Amino acid sequence: MQIKVIGQWSSEVIGNVTDGDILNLDPFLAEQFIQRGYAVQHGAYETKIIRQTPVVGDVPLASGPVNDVSLSPAAPALRKKTAISLKTKK
Repeated sequence: MQIKVIGQWSSEVIGNVTDGDILNLDPFLAEQFIQRGYAVQHGAYETKIIRQTPVVGDVPLASGPVNDVSLSPAAPALRKKTAISLKTKK
């Protein structure tokens, strides 16, 4: 497994390493360095998940209605007032 060194440090097994060095190590040993924060996995990349169905919270919209407590109910519609024509005295 390849790792990229973070910072400058020394190891009895590997020796002196500097920031940015790429090391090819046994996967167990490489994981130990990564967990302790001395290195990151080299060549690792993250993928972006693209969903075909939109998601609200953790529920896909295609699976049915969403029952989420955090969603407030819709407000009732207000009655529109119509204009009253004023009658003028002649």
